[in-house]
Amino acid sequence: MLPAFCAVFTIHGNDNTSGTAALLELAAALSPRFRNEVAFAFLDKGADGAGGARGFAREHAEVLDQKTVIDLDCVGSGDTAIFAANKLARWDGDLLAALEESFGEKDGMHALVRYEGLFYFPGDSRKLRNHVAVCTAKRLSGFGYFISAPRTKRGDALEERNISYIVEGLKKVIEKYCV
Repeated sequence: MLPAFCAVFTIHGNDNTSGTAALLELAAALSPRFRNEVAFAFLDKGADGAGGARGFAREHAEVLDQKTVIDLDCVGSGDTAIFAANKLARWDGDLLAALEESFGEKDGMHALVRYEGLFYFPGDSRKLRNHVAVCTAKRLSGFGYFISAPRTKRGDALEERNISYIVEGLKKVIEKYCV
């Protein structure tokens, strides 16, 4: 499914067709037992003040106060998967341990789980109370991590290895965390 999907969508391939592709692939990869343990939400209006996330948070506030949301945004390009836990998610040691254990080195990809210090990702997740924002980035020596020019033809690459890496790792996280 993915190669045909990528060939059709050349604009916004990374932002945020990549998150949608990863969620669809993850839903298909999970066994029925675990599909009943997680919810998949596809949010819109991210570039318009995160209106979809804001509405979702308002509509499901009671549930979201008890659950951590993993937000996949711009996961299609780059060799470092960054998991940035906000100040509430930083206290969920079981989730952080599952993330660190489930993502190793594979096909030139590796993970960075951030739960200390300053880290800002301007995605939809900032409208959700308890979240881990996920993106894939490149590292530039002397600068740090960056997302490759989202919303441009040059930066809208959607690499199948990134989607596979995110899906395989999150599948392991769900299997460890939702028992």
